Amino acid sequence: MRNMNRITLFTLLILCLSNVMADDRTKEEWASNQAVGTTFPTIDAMDQFGEHWTNQNMADRNGFIFFFNRSANWWSYCKKQLVELSENNKAFADLGVRVMVMTYETREQHMKFSKQYDIKYSILSDPESHHIRVFGIVNPKFGPDSMA
Repeated sequence: MRNMNRITLFTLLILCLSNVMADDRTKEEWASNQAVGTTFPTIDAMDQFGEHWTNQNMADRNGFIFFFNRSANWWSYCKKQLVELSENNKAFADLGVRVMVMTYETREQHMKFSKQYDIKYSILSDPESHHIRVFGIVNPKFGPDSMA
């Protein structure tokens, strides 16, 4: 049963990621510049609760799942993803996997969202989009002043 839960969770993640890519861009345009087997880039950010997270303290006993999310504040589709992730957070915790999310928004915005929707997992703040650029997932079709 435990393996079935893992397969189900993995399938849900794939479905969520496929929905993100469902627009007019090709798969190649969305691809990160991180090759398979590349060391996970350095993370150094604060979450909405004031906790400082780095690569050294992010993993639970069986690792972590790290999501980049567009926005916890203005786009309803992204908000819904974060709420659904929260609803399934216990299943990940039971597997010994920590859930981490990062957006370009501030800690204060994340805290407001977390209180409103009772979010317990960490949402990391990347207001300058530094980490997003390091991972190579910035959409080049939008300028630096765009919220996209």
